[in-house]
Amino acid sequence: MLAAAAERRQGRRWNPLAALPRPAMRLAVAGAFAVALAVGGLTAVAASGNSLPGDPLYVVKLDLERAQLAVTFDAAARAQMQAHFTDLRLDEARQLVAVGRVKDGVRQVDQYDIAVAQFNQSLAGATLDERALADLTRLMEARQAYADANLKALAGSLAADGDTQSAAAVTRSWSHVDQSWRGSKSDLQARGSNQSGAHQTKPAGAQP
Repeated sequence: MLAAAAERRQGRRWNPLAALPRPAMRLAVAGAFAVALAVGGLTAVAASGNSLPGDPLYVVKLDLERAQLAVTFDAAARAQMQAHFTDLRLDEARQLVAVGRVKDGVRQVDQYDIAVAQFNQSLAGATLDERALADLTRLMEARQAYADANLKALAGSLAADGDTQSAAAVTRSWSHVDQSWRGSKSDLQARGSNQSGAHQTKPAGAQP
């Protein structure tokens, strides 16, 4: 009898969800699921930061980059962000080779080359003031030096391991990327000089 009474008391314990009206209960459950999905999504985004091509979360990493570019409307800030993403492609190539995924690493060097070309293409059509042009010119000098140091080291490492074919492929990409950086840097310098000259030129009819 005592056991039966205990079971009846336990069954009458207050359940907060049961106390809610049915629509409210459904809303509470849906809210809990939404929070769980949001937390899971943020966890996936954070975990994708260190992912490499071929990893399950790498597509999340690329989607996040595209989303960041889509909501960045300032041309100079967008260019700086794109330049940072090109560095990520090069870093990924180095990491892939370091873990023994040489073919994937060489393919990622090609992706780096493509990313640099896309960056230069978008930069060519961007409207930039003198300060932004000067800042981006310095940024390109740094990016060019970074590419030279890392691609040279990568090609040398592959050659030292006897993989002359991969080393040659990296060297070709290195030469192409170097030309791309140099060309865009020269273009920015010319645009900066043109803007400075336009500001220094007095308008017609101005007093001496």
